[in-house]
Formats: sequence, C-alpha cells, structure tokens
Amino acid sequence: MDTIKIKEENGIRCPIGEVRITEVRDLKAKYIIHTVEPRYGIDKNPKKLLTSAYQNSLDLAITHRSESIAFPAISCGVYDYPPQEAAGISVSVCKRPEYESLIKYFYLFSDEMTTI
Repeated sequence: MDTIKIKEENGIRCPIGEVRITEVRDLKAKYIIHTVEPRYGIDKNPKKLLTSAYQNSLDLAITHRSESIAFPAISCGVYDYPPQEAAGISVSVCKRPEYESLIKYFYLFSDEMTTI
C-alpha cells in the first residue's frame, strides 16, 4: 500500500485539535479523519482542544457526506486525558443537533471505559 501523506503547513502537518482527511485504500471506510490529540497536563486548555478535535472531525465528516464516523478514545492513552472527563466532552459534542444525522461509533481501550 502506498503511503498517504498529509501536507505540511509551516512545518506542522496538523495542529492540536484540528483535523485532516485522507482517502483510504484497502479498508471499507472511504476516508480517515486525522486529528492531533491534546496532552493532558501539558497543553494549555486541553478541554477546548479536545472539544475542537471532536467538533472538527464531525464537521469534516458531514462536509464529505459521510453517514458514520468512528472515534477512538481520543487522548485517553499515552496523553493521559482522564477517561471520564474525555467521555463527557465527546458525548456532549456528538449529541449536538447538527451531528444527529451521523452514526457514531466509539472504540475504547478497555472494558472499564464502557462503564463511564
């Protein structure tokens, strides 16, 4: 499979909380939406950045006429975002009326995360 490159702007491929989209080869999905996760305890205003990552992802999915979108637990791995706080942010953004047409899937790191 060929590598799909994301164009750099000022030496950065994608700033924290923003998104980029690439077409997909060899998957059932049509696109992959890429976002850079905020680092909890390091980046300023991680809540705003995480909210932006979800919102921008959903906006881009709608712009590209996607029917569904799948999310990992953004920032909850090596970037240490507390899962309960991150879940509240993701659900609050995903429940906004402008995104109700999209089917949303969440892929979590552990069974424990499903009880949050």
